[in-house]
Amino acid sequence: MRINFKSKSNSPYLKVAYKLLHDSLFLIILFFLGALIMEGILPGIISSHIGLYKIILAIAINLSAITIFQKKSPRAFPLSSAVKLSRGKIFWTFLFIIFALILNGLIRLKLFLIPMFVFLIAASIYFSYKVIFETA
Repeated sequence: MRINFKSKSNSPYLKVAYKLLHDSLFLIILFFLGALIMEGILPGIISSHIGLYKIILAIAINLSAITIFQKKSPRAFPLSSAVKLSRGKIFWTFLFIIFALILNGLIRLKLFLIPMFVFLIAASIYFSYKVIFETA
């Protein structure tokens, strides 16, 4: 059976391919985040086997394929509305991960220097946030 993509823009094959591209993008991004966390915990565990640039390249290729599908037939593939996630859960999860990675990086310092660095990092993140999202 030969699949002709040019005959119909609303072809079910195109819709399945489009949905699979979205699913694979989600999985690649999850893998990338996991790789970044593992690199933060044990440096060199991922980058010695798979370069992080290869994962970024896979994300870029996947995004460009999704964009091509979207531009080819915008009526067949409408932009989906964003899923509303609880900002509080995401914020506290990322804050915990960042805090754990910072403490892991500071573990060899003297005990009295660690709170000072944590305070300075937290202050710089807070003031950067205020500058970026300042409502005037």
